[in-house]
Amino acid sequence: MQIDAQKAGSRLKGKLPLRHSKYEEMPAIPEQAMEFLSRTWNPSSSDILEILSPRLNVGQMRTILREYFLDTFSFTGRRRRQRRDDLRLHSAQAQAAVSVAQLAAAIAGVVSAFEPRTSLGDNGKLGGELASAAALVATVCAEAAESAGAHRPRVTSAVNTGLESRSPAELLTLTAAAATCLRGAAALKLRAADVRGIGTAASGHG
Repeated sequence: MQIDAQKAGSRLKGKLPLRHSKYEEMPAIPEQAMEFLSRTWNPSSSDILEILSPRLNVGQMRTILREYFLDTFSFTGRRRRQRRDDLRLHSAQAQAAVSVAQLAAAIAGVVSAFEPRTSLGDNGKLGGELASAAALVATVCAEAAESAGAHRPRVTSAVNTGLESRSPAELLTLTAAAATCLRGAAALKLRAADVRGIGTAASGHG
């Protein structure tokens, strides 16, 4: 059933209160109605302000908004710092795992090149057994490094470098590097735990 747009428009116009006569009239043509609805107009803003003015406490509203934005920014900042600390801890743990894998590979390389002395007697096969054990430890450390987030080319390069290490100075350097990386990762882990504890306590009091 078709509806006469002009009659509908006249009926709506007749039903509108007189105090809305200052507003734009509702167009009768459907195309004009769509254009009318898509406009960015607000003819009743002054009326709304007149209604809300007696009840509006500007100072209280300003305080509420300030507290809201401060809490929002503070929460966002904590989340950003926590994410940055987590990434730093993850990177430190991966570096520590790579360093330990490199040290284990160096030990495996040295043990594999070891020739047991004749004075060992029945324990002449000890060198081969030590080499197998050291190779197993190096393999486990390499897998742990990959699980910690280190890329395989990085782990492979570290293991190859460790296998080529033979001198006591090189072993000492690798040992010191691995120990330093492990201490750094442990310190970052402890710091992250403290920060999370403080953040949880602050959220509980809030």
